[in-house]
Amino acid sequence: MPNNLNEQLKKVVEFFSNDLKALRVGRANPALVENIIVKYYGTKTPLIQLASITVADAHTLVIQPWDKNSFKDVEQALNQADLGGSPVANGEILRLSIPPMTEERRLELVKIVKEKAEKSKVSIRMIREDEIKLLKNKKDNGEISEDVFFNKQKETQKTIDETVKEISELEQAKQEEITKI
Repeated sequence: MPNNLNEQLKKVVEFFSNDLKALRVGRANPALVENIIVKYYGTKTPLIQLASITVADAHTLVIQPWDKNSFKDVEQALNQADLGGSPVANGEILRLSIPPMTEERRLELVKIVKEKAEKSKVSIRMIREDEIKLLKNKKDNGEISEDVFFNKQKETQKTIDETVKEISELEQAKQEEITKI
């Protein structure tokens, strides 16, 4: 079962990492808008499926819808997304300026990062509990010996500790990125 454990832990780290990418830190990043939902012909669709999103400079994103008929829908979704700026329509493209962050917003984002990290760590602890229950059941059913049980338990804890450390490092790096002016 170690492969299953590693897969589960990898998914938690990936989810946390992707969650952090979506946090605005004062620089233009396509991840800020790619999951904004656009009502496209009555269907809710992520922006990334409707347009190309590029970085023009450190504070500007350029969004170019592939279907010209979706232009107004994309513009409306960007206006409703509360990104701190409004998109500027320029023919076939939308330019979205990302305003600099205030100190208050930076502190708020640091709190959000801490909350997301803690949720990830809770998920990791739940995975550990499930793995240990599985090992106990195997021991109780005679599938593994007492020694194997304790060795696997130590191995599981070591893997969990490494994953928690990775989450903490990602958290710390994001906090530094947010607080850097």
